Amino acid sequence: MSCTFRSESKAAAFLPAPFVAAPQPLYSHYANLVRHPGALSALTDQSIAGGVMNLIGSTLLYGALVITWRSGGAARRNVGAAMRRLPSARG
Repeated sequence: MSCTFRSESKAAAFLPAPFVAAPQPLYSHYANLVRHPGALSALTDQSIAGGVMNLIGSTLLYGALVITWRSGGAARRNVGAAMRRLPSARG
């Protein structure tokens, strides 16, 4: 569990980072599209997208943590009880 949590938290934190912190648009094709007057620039749009990705990833991650914490280890207790009901392998 802890190994999975660590990798997911790193992914949630680092995947959107290039979109937010890039000094120029990451996709040149998107940057070269003709924009309507008053439309967001490619860099602004990219930064907003990175922020949304970060918000959604963090919300899902912390939501899963809260659900796991609130369960209070019920899954571990259920597995332990099921293991005690299994017939012994000694025969």
